[in-house]
Amino acid sequence: RSAFFRAPDEVLSARECYQFTIPVFGPGVAYDVPPAEMDRQLAFVHPALSDKRLRKYVQVMVEETEHYLASWGDSGERDLFSSTQDITLFIATRCLLGDEVRRHFSSRFARLYHDLDGGMSILAYFLPHAPLPVFRRRDRAREAVYSLLADIMAARRREQGTPHEDFLDTLMTFRDERGAPLADNVIVGN
Repeated sequence: RSAFFRAPDEVLSARECYQFTIPVFGPGVAYDVPPAEMDRQLAFVHPALSDKRLRKYVQVMVEETEHYLASWGDSGERDLFSSTQDITLFIATRCLLGDEVRRHFSSRFARLYHDLDGGMSILAYFLPHAPLPVFRRRDRAREAVYSLLADIMAARRREQGTPHEDFLDTLMTFRDERGAPLADNVIVGN
């Protein structure tokens, strides 16, 4: 196993496998950068996965699930696959992007996520910029999500000092070994 999981990029390159994600995340992010820069960018993930954060995420999972199920009533039928997708999206939005994004979460925002997800197909591996409706929707969704997150980041900066325990806060507060912020590049795709 270690030969597979610890193989250097010259032997097994994740960057090569995940090229289809570049149009979703934007240029200069994760798999669109050299390995050293990718490692630098991915270093911000560790604080978001701390024991304290993961414990907080469990409480969010419980709250979101209870809130979702409270709207069901006493009887009826539900599509289990669709319902679990909804709950997962609500939980992920709140844990990763924060309460502000979750409060603004709407069917429009859900469609944006769906359009981003639709842009990750096998065709995107070979022709990521083909003039197809699914890729045009993906690109519009990426711009809309970036705009929303940039607005939330700007509002948080104006608050100065108000802590948030979510992944977006981790991105905003992360500084690399040179003291450079990472969030603007990752979120806004510059």
